[in-house]
Amino acid sequence: MSGKTGLRRIFIAIDLSTDARSACASHIDGLRRTFPSARIGWERPEKLHITVKFLGETSSETLAELEKRLEEAPQSFEPSTVRLNGPGVFPNENRPRVLWVGVNDVDAVVAGCHNLVDQVCSTLGYERDGRRYKPHITIGRVRDPHTATDAVTAHLNAHIEPVEFRVNGLVIYESKLLPTGSVYSVVSRFPSPQGPLR
Repeated sequence: MSGKTGLRRIFIAIDLSTDARSACASHIDGLRRTFPSARIGWERPEKLHITVKFLGETSSETLAELEKRLEEAPQSFEPSTVRLNGPGVFPNENRPRVLWVGVNDVDAVVAGCHNLVDQVCSTLGYERDGRRYKPHITIGRVRDPHTATDAVTAHLNAHIEPVEFRVNGLVIYESKLLPTGSVYSVVSRFPSPQGPLR
């Protein structure tokens, strides 16, 4: 556990398909090899995901209630295809802190999952998200902007392979903060009736 005793650092996400994960990992690997001196914390391939909502420190009681309320949530959405989209940064190109790969949410299924999760979490005392939700996959965090300029420019000018994959459910993850970085572990999965990602 991390943080206060009895609390777990929790977030809700959508997993990527093997092909989408590989495309993002290939993009990361190319940037890392081309710009070895850029101080950017690159995400490991196995940690890549689409964040639906970050909850932070969560009690076991709240987590159990969340699992109960999300049990039927994915059933509200027919499995739908999304596609990797162009690259971007947060908060903006003048002050890039987070590098990401976009997700073309063709049928708004990811946005629908976010709205549902946001609503469920609000009934458990969490604040609703005030900003417009933008589905994305975080691939790196800038640690020193002065060393990362060229890598960020290359990222923004890169062509991301438009891999399509299916959104078939939600996953609750726990993030444990270790000296070597964060480690994610699955708490619960909520698949759609039509099976896992492929």
